[in-house]
Amino acid sequence: MFRKGAFLLFFIGILGNFTIAQNIRFNEAFPIIPGLAASSLSIMVEPNGYIIYGITLDSKGHQDIALSKIDSTGNILWKKSYPKASYNFLPYAVCNELGINIPWGGEIGEIDWYNDTVSSLVCWGLYRFDGNGDTVWTRNYADSTFTLTDEIKITRDEKYLIYGAWINYADRYQGFCTLFLRKTDSLGNLIWTRTYHYSDSLTREASGIDTCKDGGYILCAYEKDTNTNYSKINCWDGKIMIMKTDSGGNIKWTKYIPNPICDVRAFSIRTLKNGGYLVSGFWDDSLNWNGDIAFSHMYMAKLNDTGSIVWSNTYGLINEEGHNVLNDVRELPNGDIIACGFGDSLLKPQPGAILRTDSNGNQKWLRYYYKVYPTDEDYLTDILYTHNGGFIASGYTYDNPENFWVVKTDSMGCDTIGCNYTGLEQFKESVGEVKVYPNPNNGSFTISFLNINGKWTVEIYDVLGESIYTAVLNSDNTEISLKNQPPGIYFYRILTHNEALIGSGKLIIE
Repeated sequence: MFRKGAFLLFFIGILGNFTIAQNIRFNEAFPIIPGLAASSLSIMVEPNGYIIYGITLDSKGHQDIALSKIDSTGNILWKKSYPKASYNFLPYAVCNELGINIPWGGEIGEIDWYNDTVSSLVCWGLYRFDGNGDTVWTRNYADSTFTLTDEIKITRDEKYLIYGAWINYADRYQGFCTLFLRKTDSLGNLIWTRTYHYSDSLTREASGIDTCKDGGYILCAYEKDTNTNYSKINCWDGKIMIMKTDSGGNIKWTKYIPNPICDVRAFSIRTLKNGGYLVSGFWDDSLNWNGDIAFSHMYMAKLNDTGSIVWSNTYGLINEEGHNVLNDVRELPNGDIIACGFGDSLLKPQPGAILRTDSNGNQKWLRYYYKVYPTDEDYLTDILYTHNGGFIASGYTYDNPENFWVVKTDSMGCDTIGCNYTGLEQFKESVGEVKVYPNPNNGSFTISFLNINGKWTVEIYDVLGESIYTAVLNSDNTEISLKNQPPGIYFYRILTHNEALIGSGKLIIE
């Protein structure tokens, strides 16, 4: 069976034998410093591969910034760490998108927070590296607060946007914190700072930010009241706060998503191309389990432009001890949604997870992944859509100690041929008969089939696994033209509306 993103093809040409490139799928883990723990927080596309950003322990027990570049097949091209004289802290939430591509320089921008040995405060820093991971410049910012950075973004006017939370030095033991938004120029010089403080009893933990089409920003956070008398074990009555600002960081509106049972929390928020927003995180249901241990569902919601819920869904299995989380979510070109995180499966506790849904949040598939030890916990923290229709996700796996972890899959979430090793839902093939004629052809041909009802999708790829044609059709006898493509060998897949594969094969254009 032919599957997108995972094939090795050979053909004999007129001038000799040629090995056709493979769209590799892989599942790899590696340390930054051998024998020392490392955790990946985000992954970025770079020419000829991917940059992975995260944290590593160093020989002094400090947690330093770490970068690694891998090629498209998962081979390590380089890996580097950046020690500081002071202690670098691991960022607060595992889903932080702390590394970004810099579009005007082809370089890398990052933030972290660290303990300043002079002031004894937790401060924040901004760092820029070139495409080889060498330092271009660093900026460190210290004031009278404890500062916890969460995300960095590139604004539409090519500046840096830094989102996080701070605690006044005098109030650092009171259990509440204030959100902040800071904007710098392209060299890291601070332009403005905005803070969002409601009351001294509220703690707000930054958990996601994105830019908006109007030049403003959309922020999400976890909010709870520290004065509440919590009688429910593992339930803090926390809620998701969604805040919309203008381009200057001034509040336009604030909305909340509460959970009447227990906690609800978002770790990522994304602006949708046709308006509205996506949030992902978890929905706690601990009271249904006698309140002894936290039990949470993967959670995702779509909001309209004013922050009202359009739909919301939960996903994943809940076993005796189940913690299911979606750390990152993204919209796909066709409107589908892809998200990654971790959860409980029937195989092991807390493997990494990738979820795909349609634009209304209806689950298409949910697959689980692990590396090295099936009894240990694995986490996926960031996910990207690849140019050939598949996905690549980064995170960390507990390998005694934990390591950087990268999983690259095809469009169905498979990281190995056959995809039989894992997954709650497998794609089932429908019974049908597909015919492509003439074949060979001059770039114009017809696809027809029998015993298939409803809409169907045709996908066509070149020998490198690159998608060259995709269309959703509802005719059982359709002519397709690829006359703009050069002569050669191509491959097609036919899928039903729910992505069941009903036919695949080779196509030759002469």
